[in-house]
Amino acid sequence: AAHHSLTTGKKVVISTYTHTLQDQLLKKDVPLLEKLFSDAQFKVALLKGRRNYLSYRRLEIFLQKDYFADHEVTFILKILLWLTCSQSGDLDELTFIGKEFGMLDEICCVEYACSHDDPEFKNACYLMKARQKAFNADIIIINHALLLQDSTSENPILPEYTNIIIDEAHHIEKVATDA
Repeated sequence: AAHHSLTTGKKVVISTYTHTLQDQLLKKDVPLLEKLFSDAQFKVALLKGRRNYLSYRRLEIFLQKDYFADHEVTFILKILLWLTCSQSGDLDELTFIGKEFGMLDEICCVEYACSHDDPEFKNACYLMKARQKAFNADIIIINHALLLQDSTSENPILPEYTNIIIDEAHHIEKVATDA
């Protein structure tokens, strides 16, 4: 994929079934490729569905509550500490337990609440940053769910590409059925 993208100038999309394999590609395989192609620069981006990214707007709304239960306080502390070091805003970087999982739906980027019309939030939006990074990348790593969502969307999420690698392709039917 790296060689093809470098020689043709065309984007390559790599779709996997799990976030775990996406992370393996990004953290283990890509660094090896960078050593192999040390004389050439190629850009790799990881792109996940919108619910995987923190929404500053929704977090701000959540923080305006009058009362917080103990698990909510723990959840907020995790988020605020994580925000000091996260570059991606990918909620998978965090570890949650018990009731904290249900609270993710309160702060993730969802279409009905994150229209990105407000420049204050749009410029800081992790989803928009990830999509911009994918737009500029030579190789884009995604999962099957996002691939299928993009293929049926009237407004495509992925930038134009002509080449795709579908890793763990035997899971495509399950993902399509679940969707």
